[in-house]
Amino acid sequence: MSHPNCPTCQLNHYVIKAGLNRSCTQRYRCQDCARYFTPQPKPQGYDLQTRKQAVQLYLEGTSYRAIGRLLNVHNQSVINWVEAAQKLLPDQVSDQERTDYVEVDELFSFVEAKKNKSML
Repeated sequence: MSHPNCPTCQLNHYVIKAGLNRSCTQRYRCQDCARYFTPQPKPQGYDLQTRKQAVQLYLEGTSYRAIGRLLNVHNQSVINWVEAAQKLLPDQVSDQERTDYVEVDELFSFVEAKKNKSML
């Protein structure tokens, strides 16, 4: 059985198996330099298409939890992806063209506390 060469010292006759990674790929240990390595690691995380789809769904008004359920990912991952996409945006829009329509969300808040009717 042939073992891969150690990436540090380039020897293969001192290489032994050393269990599995979390992604179930074989790990090896070089007995000469005491280094652990994985010759063909599996890629971690979600693909770029899933991340873009999550951000697009968020921009369309879908909640973080609903996006997580739709894409079968954790909602905190969706939050992280949206925040990362937000950091890539410019601070100010550079487009100076006039526009015909502006869409604004409503915001309703109390400036003062509600007064109790029984105290009047």
